[in-house]
Amino acid sequence: MLMINEAFHTLYTGVATKEDIDAGMKLGTNHPMGPLELADFIGLDVCLSIMKVLHNPAKRGQPSARL
Repeated sequence: MLMINEAFHTLYTGVATKEDIDAGMKLGTNHPMGPLELADFIGLDVCLSIMKVLHNPAKRGQPSARL
């Protein structure tokens, strides 16, 4: 789930496009789908709920504003 959050943060900050993020993860790690595709498949509402549970005060795991 943290990979999905980092992908949304990368998209939000403008470091890469949605297509580049998904292609990079598919080609670089041999995953069948990229993190943004996976988030769409799981459901953004489910991803956000999980990230809220994982959130801690040190801001590690804080849900991305884009999610």
